Parts: sequence; structure tokens; C-alpha cells
Amino acid sequence: MRHVATFATELLGPEGAAQFAWSPQGDLLAAAGARRKKVVLFDRSGEVAASFTVPDPEFLYDEEAETPVAALSWHPSGSHLAVLPRGHAFAMVWSAATREMARVDGGVKPAEVSALAWCPDRAALVLGTVKGTGILYDCASRTTTPLALGRSSVGKPVACAAWSAGAVPGGLLALGCKGGLLLLCRACDGGLERSVQLKGAVSQLQFCETGAGGEGSSQAPPTGAGGGACGALLAANVGRRAVCIWQFPQALGPSATSVGPFELAFREGYGELESFCWAHPRLLAAGFSSGQLVAVSLSGGLAPGAGAGTELFSARCLQGAAGALSWCREAGALAAGGGCQLAVLSCRGQEVALQTAGVHSLELEGGQRLAGLEYSPGGKLLTLLTTGGRLLHLLAAPPVLHGTWHGSVAYVDPNTAPGEVLLVAEPGASPVALPLPPEAEQLALGPGYLAAAQGSRVWYQGVEAEPSTGLLPAPVEAEFPTPITWLRLNASCVLLLGEGGRVFVQPAPGAAGSYGGGGGGEVVELRGEDGEPFAAACAALADDYILLGLPDGTLGFYECGGGCALLTQFVHERGGIAAVHPSADGKLVLFQDTAGSVLIYDAVQGELMAPPGFEGSLAAAVWDSADAGVVAAVNSGGSVHVYCHVPASVQGPGLKLVGTQAGPPGAAPLTLRSGVLTWHLPDGALHHQLLATHTHLAEPPARGRSNSGKGQLAAAWGGAESAAAGAGMSREERLAARCQQALALGHFPRALEAARMLGDPQLLREVALAALQFLEFETALAAYQAAGDDEAVAQLQPLEGMRHDENLLTGHLVAIVGGDADRAEQLLLASSQPTAAIEMRKQQGQWERALALAEQLEPGAVGGMAALRATALEAEGQVEAATALYQQALAAPDLAASGGAISADVLQRRADCTAGLARCSILLGDAERGMELAAASGSAPLLLQCAALLEGQQAGKAAGQLYALAGQHDKAAQLFLRAREFALLDGVMAHAGSPALWLQYAQAKEDLGSFGDAARAYEQAGDVMAAVRVLLQRLGDAEAAADLAACAGSADASLAVARFCELAGKHQLAVEQYCFGGDCTAAFVLAQRAACVPVLAAWARRAGSAEAAQLVAGHYEAAGELAAAGELCALAGQTERAVRLYVQAGGDSVPAAIKLAGEAKDPAVAAVVLDHLQAVDSMGPALLDLHLALGNAEQACAVAEARAQQEQAAGNYKVARDQLLAICRELQGRGAPATPSLLSALHLLHSYLLVRTLVRQGDHLAAARLLLVVADSIDAFPRHAVAILTSTVIECHRAALHGAAQRWAAALQQPPYAGQVASAYAKKIEAIARQPAWTESGKGEEEPCCECLFCGAPGPESSLRCASCRKALPFCCASGKRMALNDWSECPGGQERACPLCEAAVGPHDIKKVFDPISALRRTVFADLLRGSNKERSGR
Repeated sequence: MRHVATFATELLGPEGAAQFAWSPQGDLLAAAGARRKKVVLFDRSGEVAASFTVPDPEFLYDEEAETPVAALSWHPSGSHLAVLPRGHAFAMVWSAATREMARVDGGVKPAEVSALAWCPDRAALVLGTVKGTGILYDCASRTTTPLALGRSSVGKPVACAAWSAGAVPGGLLALGCKGGLLLLCRACDGGLERSVQLKGAVSQLQFCETGAGGEGSSQAPPTGAGGGACGALLAANVGRRAVCIWQFPQALGPSATSVGPFELAFREGYGELESFCWAHPRLLAAGFSSGQLVAVSLSGGLAPGAGAGTELFSARCLQGAAGALSWCREAGALAAGGGCQLAVLSCRGQEVALQTAGVHSLELEGGQRLAGLEYSPGGKLLTLLTTGGRLLHLLAAPPVLHGTWHGSVAYVDPNTAPGEVLLVAEPGASPVALPLPPEAEQLALGPGYLAAAQGSRVWYQGVEAEPSTGLLPAPVEAEFPTPITWLRLNASCVLLLGEGGRVFVQPAPGAAGSYGGGGGGEVVELRGEDGEPFAAACAALADDYILLGLPDGTLGFYECGGGCALLTQFVHERGGIAAVHPSADGKLVLFQDTAGSVLIYDAVQGELMAPPGFEGSLAAAVWDSADAGVVAAVNSGGSVHVYCHVPASVQGPGLKLVGTQAGPPGAAPLTLRSGVLTWHLPDGALHHQLLATHTHLAEPPARGRSNSGKGQLAAAWGGAESAAAGAGMSREERLAARCQQALALGHFPRALEAARMLGDPQLLREVALAALQFLEFETALAAYQAAGDDEAVAQLQPLEGMRHDENLLTGHLVAIVGGDADRAEQLLLASSQPTAAIEMRKQQGQWERALALAEQLEPGAVGGMAALRATALEAEGQVEAATALYQQALAAPDLAASGGAISADVLQRRADCTAGLARCSILLGDAERGMELAAASGSAPLLLQCAALLEGQQAGKAAGQLYALAGQHDKAAQLFLRAREFALLDGVMAHAGSPALWLQYAQAKEDLGSFGDAARAYEQAGDVMAAVRVLLQRLGDAEAAADLAACAGSADASLAVARFCELAGKHQLAVEQYCFGGDCTAAFVLAQRAACVPVLAAWARRAGSAEAAQLVAGHYEAAGELAAAGELCALAGQTERAVRLYVQAGGDSVPAAIKLAGEAKDPAVAAVVLDHLQAVDSMGPALLDLHLALGNAEQACAVAEARAQQEQAAGNYKVARDQLLAICRELQGRGAPATPSLLSALHLLHSYLLVRTLVRQGDHLAAARLLLVVADSIDAFPRHAVAILTSTVIECHRAALHGAAQRWAAALQQPPYAGQVASAYAKKIEAIARQPAWTESGKGEEEPCCECLFCGAPGPESSLRCASCRKALPFCCASGKRMALNDWSECPGGQERACPLCEAAVGPHDIKKVFDPISALRRTVFADLLRGSNKERSGR
């Protein structure tokens, strides 16, 4: 390593610096004085960029042994610098953007700040104090949040802190306290997640991110660490003896408290652990007091006893303690310092070794020793701090030198002779050695010349021999005012960057006025408009332009010759320009800004584009010299992202990610030609890599560009590599792959050619669709024609007539394929039919833009236009102009209120204008007018907008009134409470819902003595205990307290009320409250003592408490109150005991026993009740109820039939019918089917009862048919058999059913009915029986048939049993006939005003036809008859 610079300034005092820190961008170095209370910021050249003073200490410290500044820390983005002054209760935060200093107090109670840490992904800072407290500070809002660390940290000073963004969602804080306490807190709100007591004091904490985007994300995490985006490792130096490691988020899991950390214990011979650092999640390095350096590999998981730590490297490299470590990820190097020695380890993956000549002895003045070290960002410099306060800069790694010009490459190979540079004049040529000055720091190649820079000197060497001598021309040197840090050449000039960003331009060697024949060319230094030299952050040189990137975001384009005049410039508003890589013609510029964003600027179109899918920071970029618009961008991780610039597409100009692949580790890209990327490897050799995006393209693509490079891929850069890429693939596969790669690179004619050769219609359609996306109309049309897609061709052919107007054609294409509407509008407006843009916007529903276009193309609608303009002006902050336009819009004829009807559209526009006028009035200070307009509008959004404006103007009362009108009562109450406006506050609190707000309100009311209001407010806040306390202690209202406790369900509150009531003698209320509080035993004891057991029993019934019910049941059983005891036993879940008690009680308790048995579904319980009922009344209604409750449908039907038969035998036919109907309804309600025998009995009884109605209506035929059904079962009517048969003969005779009349008349003349016919009908019946002609004619009488519902077989309509399937059929309650599928209704028909079956009132309008009888039948007691039938199968 070579010493290159020393930073010093008188501002730090004679003792020099004691602390230093590089900014993440490497542009600033912060240093703090060893004795003088100063912090100085140096730029890279060593000049003082800024400085500030540290205040005198508030707390005493040993100024001889300790320095005024305890710590310096940059935010990872470089936006802020945190300074920790010793002896102060605050930290200082310096903003790099504003150059302002902010003071951050360490907490509410003053305590010296002892530790700090930055948030990795936002501008937030955590501070820890010597009292064990801490805060979070947000730099953007300048707000602080105290850390909730708990009591365990009180009095334990915070010694160190660390912050991880990926350990858990929301981030995680780690604080190490003296005494061995480790605190883990949520970064979002400062809440404590876990505290860990360790064996020794924690002196250092460091996170290593394992998720995506973390520092170690490029390495595989340890076993079990997971592969998600969330995860981190935390390492702690415990007792200076061991390193404890926690894995997150697992360390915060449910079992984390029982599992300790993974501990790395080192040998005692190493001494004390001075420091450690993470290289990546699998590698940790440590330095010890003996000078030992150890690199440990982590494997096998991080659970205690599961993993292992393997020492990959261990050596005593330093004579003194290794107290300073610095890891450089870019260089893969770890530097360690101790005493007067410096050791550098090379760490590549799991390989760790001491670099060649890795231990350096430093010659320090006056016996000084190393006090600290740090790599600069990028690893070029290693900064050392000595005990004497000196800041030394060492060159950490020699620069890798190379230069390119189009296809030529000049590079330095350390393996060749020193002082030589190798030149490859053209692709495939052999390298030629040229002389190079020793210690050259920069190298550039141009047409015919080579340039090298060392310090402020630049050396020019011609690369072509002179014809006369055959020797190279003598080199020419030039001296510049400042050291040169960068240079480039083209055919016209030499562009150089000096320290401080100074820009110099000199004519190129061989150009007019340059170093020809030993002459000198004039050097021009570029300056700004103010005449001051530029401080450029970066520069680039295209063939014809000079490009400068400035820290303020300006990207300037300058002439190469003459006075280097400014041609044009682009201002990037999101940050400064950090790196710039233009294409050869300078039309496309790839650059990276200071925020880390990578973008491409189209200098011709003025478009700014973000490369999709690019990750990490930009390391280098190379444009394809044979395919303009293709660029390979390499990120810091070595990944190559190949992009293709799309000059025109449906989305407008843009970038397309063609592919991504890995490049050689540590290599620098030099040139790209036809997909072959040339790298300069770290060992100095060149490597040619054929990109995966070009493996199947044997020739450079045309794409409307120069074809001069055709064939060079195979000829100059190894045709064997291209052939190998296609090895093993068939011709069809190679053509398909070539087509896809050509499409990806935008080579549409070439893709069409490959698809045509393949002859695949689907591939041709893909080519056509891709061509349409990129507005290649001719290619798309040709591809569809080749594919034979006539429909697509017919859709595109009408656009052929627009070829004369390119803008019109392109605009329609963009709109057709759903592209960028703005681009389509621009194209259509520039076409010969600009009004097409209005129609396009209308078709896409973008009416506002269509209206704006109509204002230009078709003037009119002044009011609407004024309203739109006013809205835009208001958004831009031009409030006065917006107010005038709003007033103009309201007064315009198309929006003005007139006497006639106003359309809804006009009303809406007027409302929008009124809303804007209200907002503008408030912004202009006329709050009263704004409030009036907002309140009159009744619009909640407008009220909220105006309220927010008033709140921002600190008009809390007015803002609260508008919030209340808008329904935002919580917000209004907060403002009223803050303003002490209690009169307004009482009005809005009734609508407030925030518990915290109600709590504040309750406390205020209690302080004011309004205890009733306070109790209600506590209740609203959810603080039931506080409300109960006020009601009991302040108001003595036990009943209200009890109601509140019961409503809130608070056991603690109920117990408090119970104890109060017991002392106050309110025993009944106390019993209830003890129960509500869950102490049923205490309630029972008090109830027995106070003789209020019924109160406890009542509560048990209401609350369903099994415990209370069991206690009271025992009491009642002992007292002989069996029914009450049974009820409570049932409540307690003792079903069998409850049933036995009910049965013993008898009487009205039997139904309860039946109900309980049905609910229990327990055979033992049911047996108890059944035995009792059979012993008491085997045919009683209770037995029927029991079978229903138990779900025994068949037994219930049997009991119901038996009871009906008893009534039927007694002649009570209607009673019997109603009993059967009732059981059918009960079964139907329970979803259970009735037995066929019960349904037949119901039909028989109903048919008999229906006869009288039919006779009264004069329908003798229907009555005769029903009587015949009844006569066939005349044994079921023993009491009135003769009367029924007599009616049958009479009605059959009336209905002309002579055969049936004669048959039953003859039956009446025979035993057992002979002689029993009433005298009034005896002779007539005897005559009918003796008529032989009637008997003959009756044989031919047939009853109409109706199909069976279940099998479809026809049968007599009065017969309810199918002769085919033998099933009982449903019947019509109005006619008694079979139900027909095509004539089914929910209510019975007829002219009656009551249902013939259930006798419920029914009107004609109540009758509803059922269109799906099968589904309706499944819900009735006939459902069981459907099983196995054809109707059931067809219904399913």
C-alpha cells in the first residue's frame, strides 16, 4: 500500500482528530477533534467543505482521557451525519442537503446520551442514554418517540445500539446495556419485544441482513435462516470473550425465550475480543488483544448445540491489539490494524487468506500508533487514524487500467512486463505492447492515440509507427492545474476531469491545433454561466459531444471543438448525476443519480426512462457498437442486464429488459459488439463472453441499422461458441429460438424471416402481435398474411390508407392495442385529422382531457373550461387566480342558475366550483366565508378538506366545528379538548368513538366534579373499573355500578360491586354480582346466610350458569322442591338426575321431562320417562309428545293412529281427523315423514268430512266418489256404518252411478245391516237394490284416471293407493282426489272462505300454483314416499 494523502486542518487543533467517518458516497470525510470541540468535513481532495462546533458539556467527564465527541455516524444514504457530543443529553444531526444542524434531545428526563444508531432505510435515529432510556428521532418530521424499555433497563447505561430494517417487518432495534442486558425493540413504535440477560457486558452490536436487498443477500443464509425478504443476524461482543448470535425473526418466536443465542467462544490464548465485523451471513471476522485475527465460518444452523463455527483463518498477524477492523465488500478485503502494523485479508465466499504482503509496517511519527481505520466507499483508499490525530490515506488497491475506442481495446495486464499496455486494434487481433508511464492512474484510448494520467500530468502516445522511421512517435506530456481523476479521447478532443470536478478539454492528438509535431493544444476549462469552474460529478465523451453530469442534476451536452459551447442540457430533478454512459452517437444516455436510481435519457425525444428489473447500483455500462440501442448494464453484484431501447411502441419510447446473466466476478466490461461482451478480468486478462440473449443469432441483426458488422460474431469473436450454443438442437428449435431472440431485441424483419422459414402459424402470429406492440405495421401485416389470419388482416388493411399520414396511422395503432393514450393523442393532434384525438379520448372515457382538447379545437363551454382551469390552478397553489376563475365559472351562462330546470351535470359542476371557492377562501384568510360555503354545501368531503385547511392554520375551534359537521366527531373533540372549548366538546362527545378521547374527557369531568358525566365517559372509554369506582365511591350508586359491570362483562368490576353491596347490606344485589364475577361459591354462601337463594336460582336461569345451578339444585332437592331442583339440574347438565326429579314431582313437570329427554337423545334418560308414561297412561298425549321429542316418527304415528281410532270408534270423526292432521303438521315441521297408514287414515276421515261440503255445493258426483272410498273402509266407522252406506246409495243414485248405488243398496239388505236403514229411505233403497237393469248398466261406469305421482301408472282419481307401486298418494284437501302434477297449488281450491282441511281463512288471492311439485313434496310428510321412485331420480 502506498501513502497518497494526509488530511489536516487548523480547525481540529494541534492534537488533530480523534474520530472520523466516510460518507457512504465517499465524497465527504467527517473528523472530530481530539481536544478541540470541532467537527470538520473534508472533501476528497482534502479541502474543508464544512465545519461546526460542539457545545460545552452539560455533564462532567475526564477531558484528559476522553474526547469531546463520543461518536460520528453517517446515515447509509449519506443524507445526515449524527454527532454524539460527550457530556450532553442530546445528539446533533447535520443535514447534507440543507447544511443545517438539528439538536435531538435524549428523552423527557435529561440524561447523557451514550449510544446512537441509524435506520438503514429511512432518516430515523435511535439514541440511548446512561440512565437506560432511549428515543426514536424522525429527521423528516423532527418528532421523537420514547422507547418503552421497561423497568429492567432503568439505571443500566446503554453502551451500544444497532438497527436492522429486515430482521422483522417494520424493523428491529438492539440496545446493549452495561450489566449484560440486551434489549430488542420494535422500530415502528419503540415497544419492547424481548430482553435478554447475558453473561457479560455488551460492548459491540452489529446486524447482518440475510433477506433480499440486505448486505449479505448475495450469499446463501445459514441453514434454517430462510430465503425470504425478511431476516437478519445479530452479533454481540459479550464480556470481550465471546460473540453471541441471534437469528431473526426466529429469535422473537414463541419458543425464543427458552432457547438461548448461538455462542462463538474463542481460545483464551487469543486474549480479549477487541472488535468483530460481518463479511456476509456465513462469515464473521474478529480481532483480539494479542494481535490474533480470526475468520469464522457459520454452518449447520444457529440454534444452540445445532450449528458449528469453523475457523477458516487464524493467525497472529499484528504485534499490538487488533482494535480496528474494516470490511470492504467491493474489494472483498478485510483490513485490521494494531500498534504500527496493518494486515489485509482477502475474503471470497468461504475462502479467507492473508493477501500477498498482507502485513504492512507503518512508519509513524513520534511513536504514534494506529487508533482507527476505514475503507473509503468502493475500497480504493484505506484511511488510517493515528494516536497523534493524523488522518492518512493509503492506496488500497492498484487501479485496473483500460481504455476503449469503438472496437479497439487498450489494457494493462499485471502479468506482462511493467510499464507496458496491450493494444487490441480490432476484434480478433493479437495484442500489441506499447510503453506506459510508471504509476499511471488513468488510461484512455482514442483514434490513433493513447493517453495516460498520473497526478496532474497527462501522457499522450501515438499507436501507429511513423512511415519514415517505422518507430512509434515520441510521447507528449501535458501538465494540468489539478490532479486528473478521469479522461477520455475521441477524434476531436481529450476530455479530462480533475479533482473537485474541474473539467478540461484539449484538442485530440492529431487534430488541428493539437499536439502535432510536438506542438501544444490550447486547454479549455469548462465553466458555468457565473464564470466559475464546473464541479462536475461525472463526465462522458461521445463521438461528437461532451457530456457533463453535475451534482445539481444537470446533464449538459457540449461541442467537442471550438469553444465547447453548450448545445443543450437536461435537468434531473430527483438528484445529482453520479455516473453517465452515453451511446456512441450520444443520442441515448444511461446515467445513475445520487439517489441510486438508474435511468436512460433519450436526447432526441427528451424522454427519461427507467430500466425495468435493474437491481443494485450501477457499476458499468457498455453500448453495442453494431446494434445501436442495445446496452449491457452491470450492477455492483456483477450481474449483466441487457436492455434494448424501443424508439416507438404503443406505450411510447421505452426500454425492454432482454435478459440477465452473471458476468465474471470482479471484471470490468470494455466493449460490446453483436452480443459479444469483452471483459477485463481482475488478473489482467481479457475475456470474451457471448451473451445468452444473442446465442442463436448467427449474424448481427439489421433492425434498420448498419449491417457492416454481419458475420463478425462467427468470424472475429469465435463462431465455434455460437455453434456450440445450438448444438443438440434441431433446425426447427434453432429457428424458433432465433425468432424469439430477434423479437426480444426488436429485430422484427429478422424474426419474420425465421418464422417464415419455420412455417409455424402460431409463431407468425406472435411476431405480428409483437410488431403491433412496437408499431411495426408492415411487419405485422406481412406476418398475419403469412400465417393466413384473414380476420387480423381485415382489421389492419383499413389502416393502409393512412400510410400517407404516419402520425395518424401510429396514433390509431397505439389506441387499438391499448397503448399510451397521451402518446396516441400527440400523434393524432399532429396528424391531418386532429379531431380524432377528441374521439379517442371520449372512447377511453377521459372526458376531462377531451374537454381540454375541445376548447382548443372546438371552442365553447366557457364555464366548464374555467372550472377545470381553476381546479388545476388550485392544485398548483395559485389560489388567487383559482378564486377568480371559480367565480367566473359560477357566473358563466352554461353554469349559471336560471329559472328553468337545471341538469344534474350543471348542478355537479356548480357544486365543484363552490367547493373550490370555499377552499380558496380559507387559504386566502377569509375563514368565515369558507366555513359558510362548506356548511351550506352539506358535502362531507368538502367539510373535511376545509377543516384540514383550518387546522393547518391553527384555527382549532373553527376546524373542530367543520369536523363535527362532517361527522368526524373524534377529530373535532380532540381539537375542542385541546382548545378547552368544553361547551362545544360536550356536544360532540356524544358521537365520539375513540376510547383514548373518552378517557381524557372522563378525567377532565372527574376533575371538574361532574361525577355522573365522568362515569359515563369512563364507560365509553372502556375503563369499566374506573367507571365503577366513580359510581360506588363518588355517587354510591351500587345498582348503576352493577348494571355497568354486567353490561361490560367485567368480572373484576362485578366482584368490586359485590363486596360493596355485601358491606352495605344489599344482599340480593351482592349475590348477583358475585355470580357475575365468577365466584358462585361466595354467592351461594351469602344467599344461604341472607335467605335469598331464589335470587341465586333466578340468576342461574338467566345466565345459564352450571356451577350456580348445581349449588342451588342441591339446596332445593334437600328442601323437597323437586320441580325447581330438576330444572336447575338440567341447567347444570345433569340430565338424568333432572328427569328423575321431574318424574318424581309429576303433574306439570312431566312435559318438562319429555322436552329434556328429547333434547338429551340419551336412551337411559328416555327410558326413565317412557317407563313413567307407560305406567300412567299408555295412550295419552304425553306419550305422543315423548316420541316426537325423541324423533321416533313411526312410534308417534302409531300412537296418533291409536288415539284417532278411539275417537273414531266414538263417532268423533272431526276430532280424529284434527288429531291426525296435527301430528302430520308436527312431523312436517320436524322434517320427518308420516307412515302410509296414518296418511290413509287421514284421507279416509277427511273424505268423509268433505262429503257434506260437496253435497252442499251440489257436486254429487264428487261426493259419491268420496262416499264410495269411505264405504270400502266402512269397518272404520262402526258407529254410523248404516247411515254412511245409506248416504252412499243416495249420492251414487243422484250422481247416476247406478251400479255402485245398486251394489251398496244390496249390501244394506243383507246382514249385518238388514233392517237398520232409516224408514224414510228403506223403500227407496230396497227398490234400488232390486233393479237388475241398473246392475247391468253400472258395470260400464268407470271413474276418471289420474297418473301416479311416483311411478306414473294411471289409476282412479279417488283411489289414493297406486295399484302399481302400492304407495299412498297425496290428496287434494278440497276435492279428496289424487294430486296431479300439472295442477298443484299451495292452498286448497273452491269457493270456500276457509280451508276444508285446516279450516284456516283462505281467499282466492291466497292460492298459489306450485310449478315444482316434487320439490314441494320433499318438504312434506309425503317425502318418504319419493324414495326409489322415478320422480325422485328425475328431480335429482
